[in-house]
Amino acid sequence: MLRLFAKWLDLDLPTSDLYPLAHELHVANPAQLVKQLMSPQYGAVLVRPPYTAASVFRFANAMFKRYANLRDNVYHGVQEDVDAVWEAKLKTIKND
Repeated sequence: MLRLFAKWLDLDLPTSDLYPLAHELHVANPAQLVKQLMSPQYGAVLVRPPYTAASVFRFANAMFKRYANLRDNVYHGVQEDVDAVWEAKLKTIKND
């Protein structure tokens, strides 16, 4: 989820667009992972801005988003899978 959220170009991270991509990556419960990324136990990487819809998140630190994009993978093949789903999404947007 973190790598997928880091790919999003805008500051606001809409779950309505990102959760379907997570399901394509076979993430069973993306909402649970987002909840973990909001908890202090996992670094409180994501926050829900008070003035936005409940389904919008942001990185607590914009530099962490850059770090997540630049950092090497912990698990082999994850970045390639995320990139493939992301490229397919971009092609769909361009065709609309």
